[in-house]
Amino acid sequence: MKRMNGKEKNMKQNTKGLWGIIAAVGVFLLSKFKWVFAIVKLAKFSTIFSMLLSLGAYAAIYGWKFGVALVYLMLIHEMGHLWAARRKGIATSPAIFIPFMGAVIGMKEMPKNAKDEAYIAYMGPLFGLLSFLPAIPLYMITKDPFWALVIVLGSMINFFNLIPVSPLDGGRIVSVVSTKIWAIGLVILLGYAIFQKSIFLGFIFILGCLEWNRVLKRNQPIQELGWKINTVKEYMVRLKEELQETGALHRTIYMMHYEVMMLSQKERDKTVTKEERQRKIALDYLHPKFEPLDYVPYEEEREQHFALMQDAIAVSERTLDKWEKEKKQHENYYSANMKTRIGIFILYMLLFAVLGYASYQANIILQDQLPTRNL
Repeated sequence: MKRMNGKEKNMKQNTKGLWGIIAAVGVFLLSKFKWVFAIVKLAKFSTIFSMLLSLGAYAAIYGWKFGVALVYLMLIHEMGHLWAARRKGIATSPAIFIPFMGAVIGMKEMPKNAKDEAYIAYMGPLFGLLSFLPAIPLYMITKDPFWALVIVLGSMINFFNLIPVSPLDGGRIVSVVSTKIWAIGLVILLGYAIFQKSIFLGFIFILGCLEWNRVLKRNQPIQELGWKINTVKEYMVRLKEELQETGALHRTIYMMHYEVMMLSQKERDKTVTKEERQRKIALDYLHPKFEPLDYVPYEEEREQHFALMQDAIAVSERTLDKWEKEKKQHENYYSANMKTRIGIFILYMLLFAVLGYASYQANIILQDQLPTRNL
């Protein structure tokens, strides 16, 4: 009877591992049959091309098994974000894979509030957890190193993403609880970046600082929007009053035109204030919509002119409503009741604990898989 040498045994184990991959992924995907069709529908050419490019880059340096495992885990993670965004009615760009950087999707519009943003962010690590769960029993049964690789990569990628600092998923999740938690995340991230001597982690830290600074200054754009709204409201009152009194508009429009000229001069002289700049933006929007008359309109012109001015006022009021809704959304973006805050924090800590434990166990598995030295 022919005995297999070590190389043949390894080849046989790799074959078993490959069939195990196919079986596990097949079972997992079949259990999410509707979700499979969603992936096929969402996966644009750019996703497939960038995914294959990343796969080739990782395979060339670390081997094809590592490449397959990493790209698969990142794909499921991003599909979690895509699925959640579609549930919230937010259009997204396709998932784009960037070799040695990861993968990303872009939202074509911001969520309505931090609660929705937390939901979209949460689904990434949650899907990421589901992506490597089948590898745990498969590793326990087969002891195949590939399944150990899937567990290690899956747990560590998603656990890292839960560090509470934006733009990582953890920061976007806890933002509805309090953006002050980002300070803790920044300290953790900085320490980890220094310990690992990682330029990439340092870059994430800088992005986190910029994002926190943006949130700290978030009242400024709200205030500027308020100045624009107040200007439009002020002139809406004047325009309506003059139109009702005379049936035409000229006095208020000339006042508007004169103010635009004065503010333009201030801009050229660089003496304009922030409030005046926003006021000019509002007037630049309003002024072109109204045509003044240099005379009292004739009877046959009055009705037509009155109708045109009424339409212009109606259009301007719709824009005013839009700006007011935008201002209210900015003001209330991070607002949530205590029940919501507590609920999201508990869900975050549960996922953090599960992925943290999985990451800890994965490192033990990794140590078992490393070759031991003979002393």
